[in-house]
Amino acid sequence: MMLHFYILNRLDRDKLMKKQSGFTLAELTVVLAVISILTVSLTPNFTQKIRENKSSRTAQEIAYIIEAAHQYVSANSKWPDQASSCAGAFTTLQGAGQLQGMDNKSPWYDATNNPTGVYTTSCTSSEFKVSVDSNTDWAGYIANYLPATTVSGKTTTTTAPLPSSVPALLGLLPLDGSRAMTGDLDMGTKSIKNATDVAASTVTASTSISTATLTASGNITSSGTVSGATVTSSGNITASGTVSGSTLSSSGSITAAGSVTATGDINSSSGNVYGNDTYIRGKGVWAATSIHDAQMLWNNATISKPSCPHGSAQIFLAPAMASANSSGESMGAIQTWADNNGSYWTVHLRVLTKSGWTYPNSTYGRIAVFTKC
Repeated sequence: MMLHFYILNRLDRDKLMKKQSGFTLAELTVVLAVISILTVSLTPNFTQKIRENKSSRTAQEIAYIIEAAHQYVSANSKWPDQASSCAGAFTTLQGAGQLQGMDNKSPWYDATNNPTGVYTTSCTSSEFKVSVDSNTDWAGYIANYLPATTVSGKTTTTTAPLPSSVPALLGLLPLDGSRAMTGDLDMGTKSIKNATDVAASTVTASTSISTATLTASGNITSSGTVSGATVTSSGNITASGTVSGSTLSSSGSITAAGSVTATGDINSSSGNVYGNDTYIRGKGVWAATSIHDAQMLWNNATISKPSCPHGSAQIFLAPAMASANSSGESMGAIQTWADNNGSYWTVHLRVLTKSGWTYPNSTYGRIAVFTKC
């Protein structure tokens, strides 16, 4: 009986052991191969998604920094840390209660692989910039999220202009003319356009000046042109280009490297108007087309041609004095002419006597010479 129980118990345990047996080696090999294939195929997609998230978060944070800078300049009439070209703008903004819970490390920052992945800021008086280093392949992705953004290598730079309305500027520049400005207006190499009247102690421009009325108690100086319906200066009017207006008035001189043009009067208390040429509308001619030079010369003398911005150089001759030297012979015809020698003329004088043509020297013959354009 005991032997029968032992045999049955042994058989049951053998069955149980067979039911609990694991995978075969072949089965394990197939499973591991499938896992490897899935891992290889899913890893790039997972990495791609991580980088997309980094890039979109970076773009959002740049937009957040620019929005904070706009709020700051609207309240303070200057960019954050503008005195230092906005190098410390991030700290200044946080000190003003903005960008809370955010540091200057971008999602792309990595102390080992990308330590420059921090937000850096800079500015001029008219624009604010945020730059960050990410990844060469993903910098363009960030730029696609943001306006006015450029890419150089792995660096993305976003530029923001001054907001169109800065209420705090009213404290600096009252629009109703009720009082003077309380500070300087720095245009940052930009232009003042559509001005009806400009009145100042001194007007100086690195480019052109153009306005309906331009008045200065000091000098008016431009590296470009000066133009206006009325241009008035208690000092000098000077331009590297042209000076033009309906009326030009200066207590000093009016000087232009180009032309000086007025539909009305040109008044210079110093009596000097310097220009490449001046147009006299009442006569309908350029000043340079009037007599440029007048001299008394002699046979074989030379005279330089005038510089003519309008028209070509011309010469007019007339005998002023002529005799047959010291011979005392009676004279017939008298001739004067000029030879064109490029930049100058050579003038000639001769008289006809019974002995033939004689060329008087400077003692016995003179020529009145006039040059113009």
